Amino acid sequence: MDKNRIKVSINGVEYVLKTTEGDEYVQRVAMMVDKNMKDVANSNSKLSTAMIGVLTSINLADRCIKAEDELASIKANYSAASKELGSLREVRDENDIKLDLLKEEIQRLRIELAKKDTELKNYIAQ
Repeated sequence: MDKNRIKVSINGVEYVLKTTEGDEYVQRVAMMVDKNMKDVANSNSKLSTAMIGVLTSINLADRCIKAEDELASIKANYSAASKELGSLREVRDENDIKLDLLKEEIQRLRIELAKKDTELKNYIAQ
C-alpha cells in the first residue's frame, strides 16, 4: 500500500508524516495530540517541551489502556451474554417441544371427551 505524506502541526511545530492512513484520520490524531499537549502545557508553564511530550504520552497511554480494558470487559460481557442467550434458546426449544406435546395431549383429550359425550348422549337417549 502506498504511503501518504501528510503535514500536521503539533504544539506549534509542523511535521510531515508518512503513513498508509488517510489524511482526515491523521489530522484527527494530530489534533488530539496537539490538544493534549496544550492542556499539559497550560497546567504548568514551567514544563519543557520534552516534559510536555512525555506527560502527554502518559496521558494518552492511560486513556488507551483504559479503553482497552473497557473493550476487554465489553467483550467478556458479550461472551457471557452470548452463552446465556444460547442456554435460553435451548430452554426455549425444549419448552416448544413440551408445548407441542401438550397441544397434542389436549387434542387427544378433546377427541376422547367428544367420544364420551356422544356415548353419554346415546346412553341417555335409550
